Amino acid sequence: MRYLIAAFYIAAFSNVNAGEARVVEYWCAVMTTSESGSRTDPTPGLSIISYNAKTQFRGLQADGARVTAVLCERSSIVPQPYDYQVILAGYPFYIRAADRTAVLERRDGLYKLRILKDEELSRRERRAVERQLRDYPSKYPQDGT
Repeated sequence: MRYLIAAFYIAAFSNVNAGEARVVEYWCAVMTTSESGSRTDPTPGLSIISYNAKTQFRGLQADGARVTAVLCERSSIVPQPYDYQVILAGYPFYIRAADRTAVLERRDGLYKLRILKDEELSRRERRAVERQLRDYPSKYPQDGT
């Protein structure tokens, strides 16, 4: 009985869809430019995957530099439910998983995931990405950006 209750609790309160593994975010970094050049600096405490409807991502500050993007290393390249908050704050969001990198961005008022290099998504990943990107506009109205 205890195991059944524990399984119900995990299923009911987890942000993982049935049949999908929980995505782990290993670290995040801020990409900046300044007079001395471009840098990517790991940012302890920054965890994009931990944001939700109650805790909104509002932007970043960098000493003497302009923040140009955010990068997170994860166990999956598929965007997560609140990743769009990085875009709304004005930054492209790079997701790296193993040896693949993608950038979540908005073009022509639509959220898009662009895979860098000549990599392809698996069929399962493609379906998950399409489902997630379709869900973003329902959370935030498109404002033409």
